[in-house]
Amino acid sequence: MSNWKTVRLEDVCRDITVGYVGSMTKEYVEEGIPFLRSQNVLPFNLKLASIKYISPTFHEKLKKSSLQPGDVVVVRTGNAGAACVIPPSLPVANCSDLVIFRPSTELDGQYLACLFNSTWGQGRVTGNLVGQIQQHFNIGAAREMVINLPPLLEQKRIAAIAQKADRLRRTRRYALQLSDTYLQSVFLEMFGDPVTNPKGWQTGQLNELCDKVIDCPHSTPIYALDETPYACIRSSDIQKGYLDWSTTKYVDYGEYVKRVARSIPLPGDVIYCREGARFGNAAKIPTGKKVCLGQRMMLFRADFKVATPEFIWGFLNCERTYQQAVRRAGGTASPHVNVEDIKAFATIIPPLPLQEKFAQIVQKFERLRTQQREAERQAEHLFQTLLHRAFRGELTSQHAKDEPASVLLEEIGAEQAQAEAEAKAATQAMGDAAEYLGTQAKQQDTEPIQLTLPGIE
Repeated sequence: MSNWKTVRLEDVCRDITVGYVGSMTKEYVEEGIPFLRSQNVLPFNLKLASIKYISPTFHEKLKKSSLQPGDVVVVRTGNAGAACVIPPSLPVANCSDLVIFRPSTELDGQYLACLFNSTWGQGRVTGNLVGQIQQHFNIGAAREMVINLPPLLEQKRIAAIAQKADRLRRTRRYALQLSDTYLQSVFLEMFGDPVTNPKGWQTGQLNELCDKVIDCPHSTPIYALDETPYACIRSSDIQKGYLDWSTTKYVDYGEYVKRVARSIPLPGDVIYCREGARFGNAAKIPTGKKVCLGQRMMLFRADFKVATPEFIWGFLNCERTYQQAVRRAGGTASPHVNVEDIKAFATIIPPLPLQEKFAQIVQKFERLRTQQREAERQAEHLFQTLLHRAFRGELTSQHAKDEPASVLLEEIGAEQAQAEAEAKAATQAMGDAAEYLGTQAKQQDTEPIQLTLPGIE
């Protein structure tokens, strides 16, 4: 790293400025100059699906926030620090809520985007947020940021490796996202709309599917300072139909005993949020976890003579069920649904063998999701590790035994090819399953479904 320099960003940029600050309510038009906002900027990428437009006249008035290819834009509020380079495909644009860096000839724009998208860069941005009502990345702090700057060729090499690794993690993330709505599609294909009941199933109320329906204790949990074996499930722990343990809080044994006095939650029980911003979300309790209910939560235990846990889970996460909850919800700032109203949700009661087929698909697909989440975690770890090593000069070939960039790129490329193949296989598996269900579900055939998913024997 003897030929690396330590510089302030202000010294290696031709300009550092900020996007337009002011009301835009009356300025948007149907067609015109693309106008980027914070939600349009992702790490290394622009999301243009929700882009707004302004008139050429208004664009001329906002010369300070005008964008050109090669500029690096960094989000100020929200996902602060996310950065990407304006591509040649966007020759004219404007923006708000972004910090704009115009690199000099000493600084490669993609290298600068790598810096901001790394854990190092995210830490620097987070440490320089200002504002009491809405925190934002301060332009003064941006100008004073100190970075390690290698020679230009080395910057480009680091950026190339990072972009390869980023493409891998985005592919892994995409493969996982494919499954987010898949099971709900399977639910509707197999059982139809649970409200209009186009397949003519027996109907009833939600409580008829359950052996137990339990509301949470009406008291605030006393949380333990450290993690314990007893998780206390809150509304924020349910994400897209599954329990996310990343921010879970825990209780000690004494508090756990108090909170499970009505019934001890068991694996397969379905937890449902009935109040607050996340009301209407449901998740199943996995094996190997001891949990109790936090505030706003309910528990449903299937009556196995009538229903499977997977069917209750699918029903509670169905959009039409959510609409039932919305119609019954009281309160505006914190909507809530009464326990008795939830028990009375109108539901279909399909034949148990068909529910069991759905359970087989759910169980197999959950195994695939576990593999996908681990692959995504590894791709993210690889990306951040590469950047960490790069910014310390550890990817610079200084000795004959050092691993050259071409080898790293080949290794990442092989991982990328595998990730793309897995995403394609997952997509094909979804299509095959949907086709099977479209022709077979109505027959109520009792043979086990043979659904092949990538990575699952």
